[in-house]
Amino acid sequence: MEDKERKQLKFLRKKKVLLITSLLFSLLLCINYSSKYFRQSTKATGNEKQQNRQPIKVKDSLIQRAESETDAIQLAYMFEQASRQIEADPRDPVPFLVRAVVGEKLFLIDQANHDYKSYGLLSGQSRYPKAKHPVSEPDAYEKLELAIDGYLLAHSSNQSSNKKEATSYLHQATNFAEEIAHNNDRFGVDLVSFYSTIPDTVAKELLGLRQRKNLIAATAAIENFEKTIEELRELEELFQQQSATIELESIAYLLAKFLMKSDNQRQEASKIIETYLPITKASSHRLNEAKLIFLRGEIAVYDGDETVSINFHNESLEKLQTLLPTNFVLYPLYSIVGRQANTGSPETALLQGLPALSLSLGLMKKSEKLYSGLASLFAQFQGLAADNLRLEHLSEAYLHLAIKIAEESRLGYVLEAQCLLATLEAVRGKRDTALEAMAKAYEFADPDPTVDTHILSAYKGKVFGLLGDYEVSETEYRKAFEIIQKKGIDNLPAAIQTEQGLGEALWMQGKKREAKKHLEAVKKRLLKAGKDLKVLEKPNRLIGLNFTSKTPDQLLASEATNR
Repeated sequence: MEDKERKQLKFLRKKKVLLITSLLFSLLLCINYSSKYFRQSTKATGNEKQQNRQPIKVKDSLIQRAESETDAIQLAYMFEQASRQIEADPRDPVPFLVRAVVGEKLFLIDQANHDYKSYGLLSGQSRYPKAKHPVSEPDAYEKLELAIDGYLLAHSSNQSSNKKEATSYLHQATNFAEEIAHNNDRFGVDLVSFYSTIPDTVAKELLGLRQRKNLIAATAAIENFEKTIEELRELEELFQQQSATIELESIAYLLAKFLMKSDNQRQEASKIIETYLPITKASSHRLNEAKLIFLRGEIAVYDGDETVSINFHNESLEKLQTLLPTNFVLYPLYSIVGRQANTGSPETALLQGLPALSLSLGLMKKSEKLYSGLASLFAQFQGLAADNLRLEHLSEAYLHLAIKIAEESRLGYVLEAQCLLATLEAVRGKRDTALEAMAKAYEFADPDPTVDTHILSAYKGKVFGLLGDYEVSETEYRKAFEIIQKKGIDNLPAAIQTEQGLGEALWMQGKKREAKKHLEAVKKRLLKAGKDLKVLEKPNRLIGLNFTSKTPDQLLASEATNR
């Protein structure tokens, strides 16, 4: 019995050892497997972290590139790319930051501030940057004029303290004149030479004449041109009485500027320019010479000679750019950049238009009406150039900027910019925003229904044509065309494009017979106006009042092809 129990106990001990051994072996296997799994898991986690870290590096590099980029074209494309990323994922903060940085460099200040704020909210950062508005300092020519005015004011007083002040202002004016003379423009030297010799008794009167002249020069929009011309003629006579011939060049420029706006006085403007150009050249008054050459180009625009106007504007700009920085450079740039934006040179328009926009925005505080008008137009040109490059988000941002500036300054550029915005939204297929922009355009129309109605109706016809609603398009074009016929302006480019749009709307509905009648009439009017059919093929899809960008012959050819 004892042997039997002893054997059983021995068996249980062996079984216990085997069980413990088995358990230990299993535990070792588990530890080994767990260790291997942990190493693999750690490696995987490391890879995953590496993968998660990589996009952050990419995003950081995008921001770094945005901060370091200076090329206008690259900035424009970066703005568009960021805008599309925001549309795809509006919860990602990084594209907002990229667009804010780029937008600030493109002088879309409000847009940039909005994007900085969105970035702060999405990233959980309470502190974020704020875009800075461009500021422009007066150039040497403006500082010279201010110093002369200060000198005359102090010089007109008999008090000894004012005499010292007059000497100080004259010293400043002399320094600015010498600075200008470094670029071979002797106007400042001659101006200081004249005013430094005048007696006390005429200082106050000359100051008053200069202030009247400067007020006219700083006026952006003058309704009564005749009254302005009369005042300039009076100033011309009064300056002559004081032997202030140095002032007659600026009076001549202003006279020609306002005379050329009248069809029956444009020839007189040309005579003034041709009289004073040799004087400015002989005297080495280079800024005044460039300004008169610019007016030559403007007169050529009124006369419809595009080639001559371009040559004069380019000549004026070349002369201005060799001088010290002068705000007058904006005017020939306005003409040149406007043509580039409208006629298919978008890269050049952006490159030249961006510094012009910056300068005009920076000058707005100094003379709001004058420079707000230029800033609004340059923003509009940037919008057209961006659309030519199919940068639709950037185009929209610039058109909104143009509208905002014009609205705040109560200028007459709002209507056109709203119509361009409506067209852009229609091109993008955004019906609601297109019609909203068109409705706002009507809010800024002239109270006289015969002034803006035909343009608005034609643009509305274009917008509905782009949206594919050809019946409404036809109705609006008919309204516009009826006003055009009543006013007897059938041969104007806008009138020709309107009838073309009517023909297009009819054609798209299958009303071929009536459409052909209008399309043939368009051809006759273009022939009569000495214009080629290609004027209807717009390089920029936002420009013009018809919507297909096809000539009558191209539409008729499409019917032949369909047959």
